[in-house]
Amino acid sequence: MSLKDHQIPLAEAAAMTAAYRTLPIGQIGQLLGGTKGGSFSVEALAAVMQQPGCTAVRFYFAVEGLLPPKITFVAVGVDANGNDITAGIVLDHLRACPPVCGVDNVLNS
Repeated sequence: MSLKDHQIPLAEAAAMTAAYRTLPIGQIGQLLGGTKGGSFSVEALAAVMQQPGCTAVRFYFAVEGLLPPKITFVAVGVDANGNDITAGIVLDHLRACPPVCGVDNVLNS
């Protein structure tokens, strides 16, 4: 898939992130540490993408810790058959938003 297959307008993305924050799943997210999103460094994502046979990156919702639990994401490379590259690099420890959100904008406020 190309960039064109994935790219959406900012207004659509803003509506989707707002829906997450206001629907029950988003309210659960707020209870689980208040996570709205997060980021991985370019270096970490590049390491996943540069693995032999990697054609995509898949993100899984996950929960880290128990007291209090925090929503996080696990990232893994995907091969041409759509299978996770589980013998390779798996990422977690994203920079959670909050607290690392940047300035308020239509995606995070």
